[in-house]
Amino acid sequence: MKKKSEIAKDFGIPANTLSTYLKNKDKILSSVSTSDQCRKRDKGPENPDVDECVLKWFKQARDRKIPLSGPLITAKAEEFSVSLGKEKFKASTGWLDGFKKRNNISFKTVSVESGGVDQQAASDWKNNLVEWIQDRNARDIFNVDETGLFYKCTPDKTLTFKNERCSGGKLSKENVSHFWLVQIWIVLKSYLF
Repeated sequence: MKKKSEIAKDFGIPANTLSTYLKNKDKILSSVSTSDQCRKRDKGPENPDVDECVLKWFKQARDRKIPLSGPLITAKAEEFSVSLGKEKFKASTGWLDGFKKRNNISFKTVSVESGGVDQQAASDWKNNLVEWIQDRNARDIFNVDETGLFYKCTPDKTLTFKNERCSGGKLSKENVSHFWLVQIWIVLKSYLF
């Protein structure tokens, strides 16, 4: 078994640096596994208690499927800083970027009905479509689509943990609907003639 001084010499570092590494081994390993690999230093947040409160609130909000944005998080951070007596704290965009990096948070689109599509049925329909169309008269084929303006909906994007599936709750059903109908014969006629 080699002595610490010999190991330090092999790596070209001072023995006391090796001792510091060994003393902080668990902290260093956890930091490497959870943080940004491009960083040279891991100094942590300037106000860890504010970060801790914001992260706890963030987790609770995501558990309730509440869509979160940067301004909402910074406003909540300002609220927590005042209640914790951190008068000099400023929830800037730099603080928000650091908070997101430290906690592995990214901006994603919310999928309300994720996984609700039968992939086999969709594949079968696509494969049989050409054959089905050939057996029909072009005057009998229509495409109908409905779309709506959902004016009371919450945002469809949110900040969430990078490894978390992003699904939300039910969206507001209040909308103004538009109904579109197209006959394939009219489309073909305009191309053919």
